[in-house]
Amino acid sequence: MTGRGRPRQFSLPDVIDAGLELIEEEGIDALSMQAVAKRLGTGSATLYNYVANRDELIDLMLGHVLSESPDLPATTGDWAEDLVGYLVASFRAALERPAVLGLWQQRPYIHVGAAARAEEELRLLEALGFDAVRAAEVYRILSSQLIGHLTIAAGLLSRPDTAIAEGGTRVGEAQRHLDVLGEERIYELALRSVVASLAAELEGARA
Repeated sequence: MTGRGRPRQFSLPDVIDAGLELIEEEGIDALSMQAVAKRLGTGSATLYNYVANRDELIDLMLGHVLSESPDLPATTGDWAEDLVGYLVASFRAALERPAVLGLWQQRPYIHVGAAARAEEELRLLEALGFDAVRAAEVYRILSSQLIGHLTIAAGLLSRPDTAIAEGGTRVGEAQRHLDVLGEERIYELALRSVVASLAAELEGARA
């Protein structure tokens, strides 16, 4: 709690960072205006000068995270391989912040932060040869696949050991194999299948 006198100075990015740190350390349920204000060393009344409510804070937090670019591997000159590398890097970056995935599930629409990346990705798909309508379809397919795999992977992170089927069952054996393989590799294998199909589609259109 701050004493009397001049209030501590901080910015909107400070508020967003405090919210992200809070959910990563204590979980989504801990997120409140009061808890974020406490982290900043101020009162919740001061926080309302920066954000209107918890919902707006969530949107700002998601917008910040979704606008970040992942650490990308070196380009190869092969668009299909580069696309796989970009999306796998996005998967890896998102999985490092599982608490944010939980917030995303509470806001199932495109955020401002994600919109800029979406625009760029759509332009890239059109540059590859997809018309505007097909580019939008491909973008949705790839995005849905990414979100689906992230949702499963995030859920498995909190899976209790007792949730794994007993040995001797087909489901148990399959899950143990997948656990060894790893969620990132599973996503990459599924992604490569989709990208190979897209590459064949473009090749057919150019023939």
